[in-house]
Amino acid sequence: MKIKNLSILNLEFQYRRGLAPKWDAGVKVTLIGTGGADVKYQLIDSDKFDLAVGAGLAYMSIESGDSKSTLIDVTLPVYMSTPVSESVTLYASPKYFLRKATGGDALNILAMTAGVKMGEKSGIMLESSYGKAIGDDFQSLQFNAAFFVKGDAWL
Repeated sequence: MKIKNLSILNLEFQYRRGLAPKWDAGVKVTLIGTGGADVKYQLIDSDKFDLAVGAGLAYMSIESGDSKSTLIDVTLPVYMSTPVSESVTLYASPKYFLRKATGGDALNILAMTAGVKMGEKSGIMLESSYGKAIGDDFQSLQFNAAFFVKGDAWL
């Protein structure tokens, strides 16, 4: 199934937790029927620049009329961030996706996410992502806005 233009407004819930020094994991679900999990390992943690690598697995199911498609994504991201001030951080994340759709060939997708996080213990994140399949005409453009609260902000 080829989807030319798809506009979806969804609500996503995400939870992240530190597992060990430099390691954390997260899970997420959305109200449109997607879910995923990932792990990250921090390579650089400094006052001016942070760098981490990760791996993730996600699931998505889309229905349109009599047609249904299930997508499985394996993701290999690199996470980079730099603080602009105490409460503003710029971030970018180049990613490789291996995407498999039911009844279709696997796609190799290169993507980039860039955004800004405003707030320390709570705040908002604004970001955009663009992805392009290698050797295919598939492209994706996504805009996100998020509200976040760190766990210790509740205490």
